[in-house]
Amino acid sequence: MNADGNIDPDLPLDELMRRWPSAVRVFIRHEIHCVGCTLSSFHCLRDAAVLHGVDEDMLVREILQGAQYDQNPH
Repeated sequence: MNADGNIDPDLPLDELMRRWPSAVRVFIRHEIHCVGCTLSSFHCLRDAAVLHGVDEDMLVREILQGAQYDQNPH
């Protein structure tokens, strides 16, 4: 997350999933098969959204919701 509370649009997907593990569930729910993909270190969230025809803003919202849990699981 950057200073304004959003996800850096250029953050590689593998880094995003390491920082916020709940993002994996979001990708799976939307049938975005980037989890474990060799291209996840080169693709960012925008790339995944375009390639899989999913709304980028919706993905960001869902990942940020899950990120709250990742940061404070109790």
